[in-house]
Amino acid sequence: MKTLKIIFILLFVFSISNIIQAEELEGNWVAKVKENSIRLKLTIFTDEDSWGEWNSSGTFEKKDFSNLTFTKESKFELKREAGTIVFSGQFKGDKGYGDFTFNPDKSFKNFLEIKGFAKVSDRKMLSLTLHDVNKKYVNDLVSLEIPGLKTSKLISFTVHDISINYIKGLNKLFADISTSKIISFAVHDITVEYVKEIQNLGCKNISPSKIISFKVHDINKKYVKDLKSLVQDISESKIISFAVHNISVKYVREIQKTFPDISAVKGHFKMPHLCALQSVPP
Repeated sequence: MKTLKIIFILLFVFSISNIIQAEELEGNWVAKVKENSIRLKLTIFTDEDSWGEWNSSGTFEKKDFSNLTFTKESKFELKREAGTIVFSGQFKGDKGYGDFTFNPDKSFKNFLEIKGFAKVSDRKMLSLTLHDVNKKYVNDLVSLEIPGLKTSKLISFTVHDISINYIKGLNKLFADISTSKIISFAVHDITVEYVKEIQNLGCKNISPSKIISFKVHDINKKYVKDLKSLVQDISESKIISFAVHNISVKYVREIQKTFPDISAVKGHFKMPHLCALQSVPP
């Protein structure tokens, strides 16, 4: 009898624990309605004492929601593989506001764990739901065997709308490109076409880090092509240095005319001299 009582207590504690872990996420939403879409912002207050909060916003098609009505009292849902968001509130004109609850899909969370994404929190599941991440995307992503792929990177991939085709395109251009570099490429709007253009200008072995530097400093195809026509065997590092110091192609031409003996062979312009000469009128 005593043993049965202990088992009952353990089962009760286990059940309560599961209920607590499965507690819904709750928050507030505001919306701006357009012709065929809705711009939504979701907020979850994470700590009442410090007023910490989590925010996420995005644009959704009206057809993404079920039971959506633009009335004074409205209750509608966004249901996806990772979970379901239930909205309640009201609309007035093209604006809306209210509360929401989120129910993560347990089978999808188990699927993620099987695929190697452990300890996916309900808040991360909410992000996956908002960005409509499905099993096909996860399966395709895992099959690419990208170095450094983990839960936090999966979330970043979804936040920045990184497609499988985009990753495949980068994989063809760089051997073993990391998840961090792929995310940086997406953050800086570096397209596969941009990388190909730079590589085809004689920068075949350019590294992902230098491509990012090129983009950050607005180095385009014309700038690279013109510099290479003026400076023999100029390296990617020198091109970046030129851009950092705002050295234009026009400026290089003027310097070469004014100072014909300046070292320009194999890209060995002396940067301090060039920077000092920038103050000299042509």
